[in-house]
Amino acid sequence: MSDSSKSAGKSAEVSRAVRLALAAALLGAAGGAAAQEPSSSEGGATGEAVEEVVVTGFRASLNAALADKKDAAGALDSIRAEDIAKFPDSNLAESMQRIPGVAITRDAGEGRNLSVRGLGAQFTRVRINGMEAMSTTGGTDSSGGTNRNRQFDFNVFASELFNNLTARKTQSSDVDEGSLGATVDLYTARPFDFKDFTMVGGFKAAYNDLQGDVDPRATFLVSDTFADGKFGVLFSAAYAQRSLIEEGQSTVRWDLGSSVGGFNATNSTLPAGMTMAQVNNAFHPRIPRYGRLTHDQDRLGLTTSFQFRPNDRNLFNLDVLYSDFNAKRDEDFLEAFSFSRNASQGGKPQTAVRNAEIGSDGTLVYGLFDDVDIRSEARHDELETKFYSVALSGEHEFNDQWSLSELVGYSRSDFNNPIQTTITLDRSNSDGYSFDYRESSRLPAFNYNFDVTDAANWSFANLGGGYSSEIRLRPQGVDNTFQVAKIDLKFAASDNWKFKLGLDYKKYDFVS
Repeated sequence: MSDSSKSAGKSAEVSRAVRLALAAALLGAAGGAAAQEPSSSEGGATGEAVEEVVVTGFRASLNAALADKKDAAGALDSIRAEDIAKFPDSNLAESMQRIPGVAITRDAGEGRNLSVRGLGAQFTRVRINGMEAMSTTGGTDSSGGTNRNRQFDFNVFASELFNNLTARKTQSSDVDEGSLGATVDLYTARPFDFKDFTMVGGFKAAYNDLQGDVDPRATFLVSDTFADGKFGVLFSAAYAQRSLIEEGQSTVRWDLGSSVGGFNATNSTLPAGMTMAQVNNAFHPRIPRYGRLTHDQDRLGLTTSFQFRPNDRNLFNLDVLYSDFNAKRDEDFLEAFSFSRNASQGGKPQTAVRNAEIGSDGTLVYGLFDDVDIRSEARHDELETKFYSVALSGEHEFNDQWSLSELVGYSRSDFNNPIQTTITLDRSNSDGYSFDYRESSRLPAFNYNFDVTDAANWSFANLGGGYSSEIRLRPQGVDNTFQVAKIDLKFAASDNWKFKLGLDYKKYDFVS
C-alpha cells in the first residue's frame, strides 16, 4: 500500500470517529443520552461498525408515541412520560390536552373534563389499564356542579401515577362501542417496564403570594423483579396539596333590558335624547357581582402492580389503583339580582333608571338605579372522592399464530358532598346603586351606595313572589361501579392478515 493510501485510510478512520462523536453529542443535546457498545480494540482501529445507539429521555418518549400512532390502524394519539413520574402537569386532564384535538374544561383553575373534536365530555369514554371506569367529583355551579352524567373527572388523579395516555379517535372492531368523541386509555406503570431495581422520589413546592401558602407535591416509585425476572412488584404514590383564591367580577350572563317586563318607566329619569325603549333594548349584566372563591385541595394516589412471567409465552398482571381527592371550597358573592327577576319577585319592573349610557355595541355600559335588591351570598362545600380499581389480566401465546388474552376487573368511584351550605342576606330596594363598565369590561366599578360591611344594613328579607333570604342545605353524593370481564382470541394467518374474536361483559351501576 502506498503512503498516500495509508494516509487516506487513517483520515477515513479519524473522520469516522469524529462523526460518531458528533452524533453522540447531538443526541445528548437533543435531550437524550447516547451510548455505544465498545469495539474489540480502542479507538475503532478495526473499522468495526457501532452495534447500538440507545436514546432515552424526552426524545425517546416522542419516538415511542409516534410509533404507537404509526402502528395503529385508526386515528390514535398518545403521550408517554419522559421518565418515571415525569408527567409535568398537575393532573391527567392537563396532560391529555397535549394531544391534538383534545381540549379541557377547568374547575378551580385545574383541568377537569375532556372535549375531543368539539364533542362534550359525556361523549368520551375512559379505560384504566384496559378496564372501563368512571370518576366523579363536584365543582362550582359555573363549572358544571356535581357530575351526574357520563363525563370523567380527571382531576381526581395525579398525573405521576401514569406513564402512558392514549386517545383513540376512531372506532375499531376490537374496541367495544361507547364513545362518539374518543376512547381514552390510561396505563399505570408495571414492574416489567424497568429492567433493574428502580426507586425514584420527587418533591416540588409552589408559592402563591395572593394565597400566601406553599403547595407541596411529592411522588415516589419503587420497582424490582425477582426469580430471574419471572416475578415483579411495583408500588407508586403521589400526594399534592393545592390552595387557590379566585377574585373578580362576573355577570352571570348578559340579558336584555326588555326581558321580564323591562325597567320601571314611570319613575325613571333618563339623559336627554335617550328613550326607555333604547335602554330596554340594550344588553346589561344579568347579575352583576363581585366574587371571591377559595379552594383547598389534597390528592393522594397509590398504585400497586404485580407481574408474573413463568415463560416467554405467558404473562399475568394484577393492577391496583387507589385515589382519594378531598376539597373544601368557599364562595362569597356580593350581587345585585333585581336585573334578572320580574315584578312579583321584586325585580326589574320595580327598578328605576336614574342615568344610563349605551355603548356602540348596544351594551348598557353604565347605569345608575333606584329600588335595587342587593344580596350577600356565602356557600361552603366539603367534598371527597374515593376511587379504586382492581384488574387481573393475562396474555398467552400458544404458537406464532394463535394467542389469547383475558381481563377481569372491578372499579368504583364514591363521591360524597356531605356539607353544602348556602346562607343569603338581603337588602331590599336600595337607591343609588350603579355599575360602570366604561373604563374596563373585565374590571367594572360597582357602587352599592351603603356600607356593605355593616351588619345592620342586612336582613332576612321577604322579597315577595315566594323569594326571600334563605339557609340552604344540600348534601349530595354520586356512586359509580363497573364490573368487567373479557376474553380475546387472536389468529395471525400471515403478516398482513390477522383475525380477532372475543367476548365482553360489562355491568354498570349508578346511584345519585
